[in-house]
Amino acid sequence: TDQPHALVTLAEMCRELGYELVVRTHPHARIKPDKDNLDWDAAVTQASPVLHIDQHSSVDSYELMREADAVVTYGSTTGVEAAYLGRPVIVMGPSAYDELGCAVRPRTNKELRSALADIGRSGSQVSRAALPYGLMMKRRGFAFRYLTRTTEGKPRLASIDFVEPPEYVRHLSHALKKFVTKRLVND
Repeated sequence: TDQPHALVTLAEMCRELGYELVVRTHPHARIKPDKDNLDWDAAVTQASPVLHIDQHSSVDSYELMREADAVVTYGSTTGVEAAYLGRPVIVMGPSAYDELGCAVRPRTNKELRSALADIGRSGSQVSRAALPYGLMMKRRGFAFRYLTRTTEGKPRLASIDFVEPPEYVRHLSHALKKFVTKRLVND
């Protein structure tokens, strides 16, 4: 239903499955309203992780990702970044990358339990599936260290050249988005 509830549910399942949960509060929480932080802090207390790294910590999130068996997020871009680093990713909320195949998006507690149980068995061959997200962000004006251009000016990410989709594909994508948005609003 929301991030605090997701955290408590995740913590319960981690304990049942024998995982040690480390919670890294997103640094963006430093500028969130006090009420949001109080709700989150209460959820962290209830979840009782093995370690909580708060939003003021200078701990390197990327180093945490490299050391983790898996990364679970509610929709932060750290999920797609962890996927690029080859970590298995579970995203418990909506995100701009949850349909790319670089993360598992459980919609029920049963699906979450299954995704957690599969962490050791699923491997971590998901990094290539994170590349389209990097390309999208680059096209929106964000600079990424690994996204470059070929001598012909085509985007390249991790030695993979991207080709522009045909015009009709862009129009179809836009029409689909409008349809889905209209349907969600009307439902």
